[in-house]
Amino acid sequence: GLVFAASGWRKDTLHAIKLGQRGDLTDSENVVWSLNRGTPYVPCPMLWGEEIYLLEDRSFFSCLAATDGTRHYFKQRLPGKLTFSTSPVGAADRIYLLSEEGRTVVVQRGPQLKVLAINELDESFYASPAIVGDVIYLRGNEHLFCFARTSR
Repeated sequence: GLVFAASGWRKDTLHAIKLGQRGDLTDSENVVWSLNRGTPYVPCPMLWGEEIYLLEDRSFFSCLAATDGTRHYFKQRLPGKLTFSTSPVGAADRIYLLSEEGRTVVVQRGPQLKVLAINELDESFYASPAIVGDVIYLRGNEHLFCFARTSR
C-alpha cells in the first residue's frame, strides 16, 4: 500500500507515501515515513518483501523496514573501495551489488548485513545485472557475461 520516491541529487530524500492519494502531499499524514540521508544518487532502491535496500554510490548499504522506516542497518560500509552505478538485484535470498570496478558483493537478504562472497571480473560495469530464472547476466563495457548453475 506504499509507493517509494527517492532522490540522492542535491538533497538526500526518500518518502514512503500511501497509494491512492492526490495533490500536494508534502508534510501530510499521507507521507508514512521519510529519510533525509543515506539515499543513492544513481542506484535505485530495491524493495523486497517488507524490506527496502539502499545502495549508495560510494559503498554504503542500508536495510530499512518498508512499512515504517525502522533501520535494520544503516550506511554500513561494504568491503573495498568501490563505486556503484548499478542497482541492487536479488534472488534466492541473496542480493547482488555490482560495482563499476567489476566486483560483485553478494549479501544475505535480511535485517543484518552479512557478506557472503565477493566475485571479481576484469571489466567495468555501469548496467544493472539481470536475473532470469537461475541465470544472471552482467553487461560490461566490452562483454556480456552469463552465469548459470551447471547441471549435476
